[in-house]
Amino acid sequence: MNWNDYYMEQAGGGDYNTFKGSLYQRGYGLGGTFKRFFNWIVPLFKQNALPLIKQGATAVGKEALGTVANIAKDVVDGKPINESVQENANTAISNLKTKAEKVLTGKGIKRRRSKKKIIILKKSNKKRKIEDIFSNAD
Repeated sequence: MNWNDYYMEQAGGGDYNTFKGSLYQRGYGLGGTFKRFFNWIVPLFKQNALPLIKQGATAVGKEALGTVANIAKDVVDGKPINESVQENANTAISNLKTKAEKVLTGKGIKRRRSKKKIIILKKSNKKRKIEDIFSNAD
């Protein structure tokens, strides 16, 4: 029996001397790892960071409009534009710093704590804590 002919017939016959892989890639690979990471990080970003970014953008916009108005007022009053821009920019930056410090003080993302089981003993009427060795230790 000629083994080459046997395997060629299994492969569909003909002169197939090279390997032919699948038409498309199957499996998760490296892309699956990134997908799981983004499925975890995107909801956290939307829930925690996006509102702060929106709030910061509105604060910067309002401060910029106020600064431009103050510069225009100073120029109309006869003050040189360079001095007015420098003064008002410094005050705007310090105002934005104080606003950011007020907003960004926090405790981070809250985590869920596991509840400990409490069993009431009928004979002595005392409460006894039972801790599971497999539960998360706090």
